[in-house]
Amino acid sequence: MDGDFQDNPMKRAVQAWLSKNNNDEDMKKETKVQFAQRYTVDYDEFRKRIQAYHTRKSRENKIKEAKIDLTRSSKYNQRDLKEKPTGSISNQQLFAYMSLSDYLKQFDVKLESITSTEPPPTTQRTHPMELRTHNRDDSKKYNYEICGCEKSAHEKDCSSDCPNASTGVICHAQNCGLMYNHNIKCSNNWIMDVYPMSKCIPQHEPKKALGMGLLTTRDITPGTVIGPYTGEKKNINDEGDKTYRADLNDRICVDALKKGNILRYINHSCTPNCELFKQQICGVETLFVRSLQTITKGAFLYFKYNKEIQGKCMCDKCLDKR
Repeated sequence: MDGDFQDNPMKRAVQAWLSKNNNDEDMKKETKVQFAQRYTVDYDEFRKRIQAYHTRKSRENKIKEAKIDLTRSSKYNQRDLKEKPTGSISNQQLFAYMSLSDYLKQFDVKLESITSTEPPPTTQRTHPMELRTHNRDDSKKYNYEICGCEKSAHEKDCSSDCPNASTGVICHAQNCGLMYNHNIKCSNNWIMDVYPMSKCIPQHEPKKALGMGLLTTRDITPGTVIGPYTGEKKNINDEGDKTYRADLNDRICVDALKKGNILRYINHSCTPNCELFKQQICGVETLFVRSLQTITKGAFLYFKYNKEIQGKCMCDKCLDKR
């Protein structure tokens, strides 16, 4: 490494600038132009390399912070939902916490491969992936196709006609032009930027018939992705308690009865403030919850179940009609 820097004036100049001694007053006063002149390197290239370094470090720090936030959220849910909070959650409602990473592991997909901007060796991309479904017989073969998005003034934004974003496919280093060709995390790679679920707490609804609900402790803006609806993938016709099931399609559902996260406590409403929407992560169909409007601190979250409600619907809209 040292020999490489000695043989490469540009690398040596960049390293010197990044590690310059703050105790040296003369060096602290030097500008990038003066630095480039002293090391006899091209100023524009010198400036771009320093900027690229800081951009990369900033991105790494943001990803690190997001992972810490996700870990804190996981610990929060594991701590508060594996043990029975006094007078809050009954024994029948306890469940094993399942993170998005755990959900994807059911299909041999690692969350790290989605958030990384480093593409794997091209030799690995020649093998087709399987679209993960509950029934292996229904699996479909497909190859990753890199979207045509190219680096522009809006470096982190997908183009309006991005085939991934328009078809509900999350971008990652194997299918995104920005990430694969330019090592830039694009706006359609938002997995680590979801609203921290630790800001939501399970709590009894004022209407006793609704039981437990999910309350937000912060204001939520419209279009905010609150989190993934995780659980065990099951056949939609399987018998058993269907209280916490959310349909992926006409055959498969996500069952959060025994494993899931706190989004299972979101109740039904015919006038919801949230919605379930589906995205594909490396071939794995995944449900997420997104806000439809501004939700103020202390409000409960609701989405429309789109299935038959047992008994009479107790949402505000239906109660007003009675």
